[in-house]
Amino acid sequence: MTAEQVLIRSGWRYLKTIGAAGFARYYLPVDVATRSDGTMAVIKRQDGSVGHINVNTYDEENLATFAKHGTEEGQLWWPCCATFDSNGLLYVSDEKTNLINLFTIDGQFVSRWGTNGSNPGQLNGPSGIVFDPDDNLIISDHRNHRIQRFSKDGKYINSWGSFGSGESQLDRPWGITVDHQGDVYVADWGNNRIQKFSSSGEFIRSYGTFGSGQGEFNAPSSVAVDMDGDIYVSDWMNNRVQVLGTDGRFVHTFIGDATLSKWALEVLKSNHEYASQRFIAKDPDEERVFKTPVAVKIDDQGRIFVVESTVSRIQVYEKLGYPSPVFTADDLNSLPRKFAG
Repeated sequence: MTAEQVLIRSGWRYLKTIGAAGFARYYLPVDVATRSDGTMAVIKRQDGSVGHINVNTYDEENLATFAKHGTEEGQLWWPCCATFDSNGLLYVSDEKTNLINLFTIDGQFVSRWGTNGSNPGQLNGPSGIVFDPDDNLIISDHRNHRIQRFSKDGKYINSWGSFGSGESQLDRPWGITVDHQGDVYVADWGNNRIQKFSSSGEFIRSYGTFGSGQGEFNAPSSVAVDMDGDIYVSDWMNNRVQVLGTDGRFVHTFIGDATLSKWALEVLKSNHEYASQRFIAKDPDEERVFKTPVAVKIDDQGRIFVVESTVSRIQVYEKLGYPSPVFTADDLNSLPRKFAG
């Protein structure tokens, strides 16, 4: 009988909040990209007078702000999502200009590519972007209801998907990720589900239906997969993040645990009148919960970043777990399923 190990989950721990409405730095954030050195690039939908991209450390040291509002090189109009390539360059999708923009981490514009249209290799509302194991860029082509793959410099490779609700069909796909095996997960926004594809675009399975119960979604906007294969979905209209196991069963729900960020505390400490008014007016229980969690990302350390747009903050969690002793297949079948990963 084959023996194997499983992961025993002991929960998820809230770590911190970065940003918050009314405390500058972020305004209408829609995505975050992280690097192995802890640097974070936060994509914002504000008017861009101070830049659509904010770069800071995990410890909230502000490093750079760039990409002002516009359509010229180095500018963004309606940025959606971001990711870093293997060389540390930042790629940002812009659904208004239908361009993929490249920047250095300190804000230097490198290049951009993309052509508007519906033919293979053209884009109409690029949103979620992620690199595959071969360093090719996979893009959720939102208004073309398909997924496309390009080389880093914008050369078209392949695509899959069409408008509809059947297997491999999509309705305004948004967030996208790739697991450690190279499989592709797509937040199929309009169909209220997550679809999983092979690295070549072959349909594997779908997760979820419309609703507010466990394992149901209402406008899922982002998806991430950790090294254990657990699937995290930003359930946007349900104001929560759900975790599914590799087989699609429901595992856990995050509803939010926000505390005041380092930046927020600095502001309050320097403005006592504002601090007094704020704590009288704010309900702590109401303030901590998620409000429109638009993106969920996992960094190289396994930390889970949940981006909330309307309250302009990011909540960070970590998963707690440990390998089980070695079990046989019969032992695994007898374990409580909520614990076996």
